[in-house]
Amino acid sequence: MFFFSCDWGTSSFRLRLVRRANGAVEGELRSEEGVARLARDQAPGKRAKAFERALDAHVRELSRRHGLQPGDIPVVVSGMASSSVGWRELPYAQVPFPVDGSGAVTAPVPFSTGRPPATLVSGLRTETEVMRGEEAQLIGLFSLPAWKGFAGDSLVLLPGTHSKHVVVRDGALTGFRTFMTGELFEVLATQSMLRHSVEYSPREGVRVCNAAFEAGVASAKDRPLSQALFQVRTNTLLGRFAPRENFWFFSGLLMGVESFDVARRGGDSPVVLCSPLAGVYERAFRQAGLGPRLKVVAPDEVEKLSVRGHAVILQRQQGAKP
Repeated sequence: MFFFSCDWGTSSFRLRLVRRANGAVEGELRSEEGVARLARDQAPGKRAKAFERALDAHVRELSRRHGLQPGDIPVVVSGMASSSVGWRELPYAQVPFPVDGSGAVTAPVPFSTGRPPATLVSGLRTETEVMRGEEAQLIGLFSLPAWKGFAGDSLVLLPGTHSKHVVVRDGALTGFRTFMTGELFEVLATQSMLRHSVEYSPREGVRVCNAAFEAGVASAKDRPLSQALFQVRTNTLLGRFAPRENFWFFSGLLMGVESFDVARRGGDSPVVLCSPLAGVYERAFRQAGLGPRLKVVAPDEVEKLSVRGHAVILQRQQGAKP
């Protein structure tokens, strides 16, 4: 009747209770118990037990909130939990990787409490790139009727801490590139000299300063990133943008790097944008001239892609309708 869908990232943990009949998310629990934190706080020999305890505690808490006994409810986990610093390291699946999930590398990980093992999902690799977690999102995307047709030929963009640009051909993921967009922004905006030049106002949310954002995107077009980054500093020193405006210049600059990279590569494949912040990214990609090729997945659908991917994997494992 239900299953638990778990995204276990480097810095965060997200568990959702999902109704198997229709994929509806009935409840959710988030915490900052990301893989990096658990790995840092535990000796290698005790790490697996720490992951088991954390997951078991969250499963029990979410079950309690909804009046359920967690006993036989399946748990599917993707993300960094299958990495070398995670719960149990699994080998990467390799490209070409079928979008129907048939090539996914999974393993049962037992609980010492006696409840059924969790299903741990591995990541995906090429000769030079790796991902963990995004493969579940991609399986989920192409399980949706509205997007199945794009499995024949598309470039799927998954912006984030480490943005992924994924090439899909003939029903399989054939390659991808990684951009450290989110991490680069976080590190430079908080730990470099640029921290004195940007300011984010939670009250303004994603109300973009258009002039600053567009100037940032434009700055990414024809100059090296290391040079363009110094403009973030000079913008405030020379009075071009105030720190709050400069936040959006900096955002536009890094998103512009991704946008113009896609534009320079040419081609006419549809560009499928999957991001909760699709509106902001869409501005950058349109400014780079990609508007005619751009297809945007609705943010509420993006939020559930991992859940849908986990449902497909569970269905394949158990031979039952998710």
